[in-house]
Amino acid sequence: MKKAKSAVSVIIVTLLVFGAFSMCFSASAASYNTGDIIEFGTYPQTKVTDYSLISALNNQAGSWVSYLYYSGSGNETDGDMRPNDYMRFCDVTYNGKKYRGVTFDQYRPKRTGFLPLIDNSNQDENGYYTDNIYWFEFEPIKWRILDPSGNLVMSEMLLNSIAFNNYVYCAEGSETAYGDSARTFYCNNYVKSSLRTWLNNNFYDLAFTGSEKSNILTTTLYDGSDGTISDNVFILSYSDSMNSHYGFSSGSDAARSRMAKGTDYAKCQGLYVDEGSGYSYWRLRTQGRNSLFTCDVKYDGSVHDDYRAFATACGVRPVLRLTSLDAAAVNSVQSNDYYGSYDSSSSYNNNSSSYDSSSSVDISSESDNAAAADETSQESGSDWWIILIAAVVVLAVIAVIVILMLKMKKSGSRKSNAPGNFRNNRSIPAAAAPAKKRKLPENQFCIYCGKPLEPGSKFCTGCGRSVE
Repeated sequence: MKKAKSAVSVIIVTLLVFGAFSMCFSASAASYNTGDIIEFGTYPQTKVTDYSLISALNNQAGSWVSYLYYSGSGNETDGDMRPNDYMRFCDVTYNGKKYRGVTFDQYRPKRTGFLPLIDNSNQDENGYYTDNIYWFEFEPIKWRILDPSGNLVMSEMLLNSIAFNNYVYCAEGSETAYGDSARTFYCNNYVKSSLRTWLNNNFYDLAFTGSEKSNILTTTLYDGSDGTISDNVFILSYSDSMNSHYGFSSGSDAARSRMAKGTDYAKCQGLYVDEGSGYSYWRLRTQGRNSLFTCDVKYDGSVHDDYRAFATACGVRPVLRLTSLDAAAVNSVQSNDYYGSYDSSSSYNNNSSSYDSSSSVDISSESDNAAAADETSQESGSDWWIILIAAVVVLAVIAVIVILMLKMKKSGSRKSNAPGNFRNNRSIPAAAAPAKKRKLPENQFCIYCGKPLEPGSKFCTGCGRSVE
């Protein structure tokens, strides 16, 4: 019975140790799902409202740098738009935190060809006015995981409000809109767009440190007319926005899975915000119905092809492909209910392009897919090493527990035989020695019948009983 109890104890302790170790291992090798949120990089987002902090930041402010935002003569497509100095920014680090100040003396127009007047802007409708200084805190960027196997992520919030292309020229009576004064490309050409330049320069340099940049993979984008380009940051295509594998609705109708809100900083930049819902438009890189337009996602989550390429009021959701989701500065992971439902009929294959080959710019690179597969293989190999090490550690723990219990058992056995042990130190009477025969004294009488006994008699001659 005692041996059985010892064996049960060993098994219980072993299971507890193994369970604890498994929990630690599972936590370290976290798995991700489409729709989960990770944090990586930083960007100005939330408006500072504390007056004492605002005062301190105003005192810390140094030189102000112009955004060089465009404005024009009032004719939105005459090609007479150019960068101006009406809106500026200043970055300050205070008490270990980074902030961006924004000020403007004219309003940023909704379209780059408009005059910088209040009637042409969304800034005042969002609560931002000329001749004031507004401060925004740099905060971790939240990224929604679109494809866990490909480490593809998209910003959860609309981080800024940017024109697809700053310049546009459309001859009077013509619907052909060019994106440069030399008329070498269309206004809605993503490869040549000012938005692409902003993503891979201004945003990329501001949002990520050097070590964070090393965790961002270069992604090859394919365009039917201009060949391939390789970018660190990009935006989704028309077909991407309806890819059920990414957690989106597979149709172009209104869908909550595509609805997005802008940050305070984006609203200060002139983002359009629907008054009823609080959601906004966001850009897609695919060309629209003609050279004046690009595709976009409306505030209700519906997908369209009629947003002006030179409009500044449309939000931007940058997209990245990381070396590993674990390589990101993951501070929180959560699941979004309506992002995780897939279309069961989807025939997505991670080793082939899931993008619409008819869109203006697509992702499709065999070398990138091979590299991703190789990375997956390496990660899988490292997982086996971790499992092997875990098994060795568990076996070692079991061996130590068994040895300790055996030692305890032997120690207990020795103690049971020690001189001071109560059980074995009790007085145990020795076996009784045979009783010596009592020699009867002379002149004795039988105790039974009273007749005198002869000396040395063994039996009474009167009653015949033994008298020994």
